[in-house]
Amino acid sequence: MGLMGRIDGRKMKILIATDGSSSSEAAVGLLCLIVTKARNTFIKVISVYEPPIMAVAAPYAAPAAHSPALEKEMKEFAENAVSRAKSTLNERLPDLNANLTAEVLSGSPAQQIVRQAEAWEADLVVVGSHGYGLLERVFLGSVSDHVANHAPCSVLIVRPRSSFS
Repeated sequence: MGLMGRIDGRKMKILIATDGSSSSEAAVGLLCLIVTKARNTFIKVISVYEPPIMAVAAPYAAPAAHSPALEKEMKEFAENAVSRAKSTLNERLPDLNANLTAEVLSGSPAQQIVRQAEAWEADLVVVGSHGYGLLERVFLGSVSDHVANHAPCSVLIVRPRSSFS
């Protein structure tokens, strides 16, 4: 029985989050290698985009503005990331069929991934890591760190240097 097999025959629910990056592609590739029983495996692919807020430079300027055009572009990028991941999974795991779903969400990526893992009752969350150093994590944050520390289930973090084609 492979890594994702279950002794009791229970289904395995895997949530994979993608942002279209090379680390996300590596995560999808690794997932394809470790899923051995697609019949009992349910995979949900998500991508989360954060609605843009335009920063205000002056302390007494108008409130931050929302950019519908930029948000539309970010949503389309997330939809493309989900579509590519779904295509790869369908191609490499053809037995998944109806066990593969996808969704594009809006909000904080780290928080939405954890919420989806809770709501969907995932057994495993798979995310890519951008490999940020300490300063980058302090200023940019780390989605994978947040998910690893807050998800209700196991989390597999895949490094960008991994190649699982």
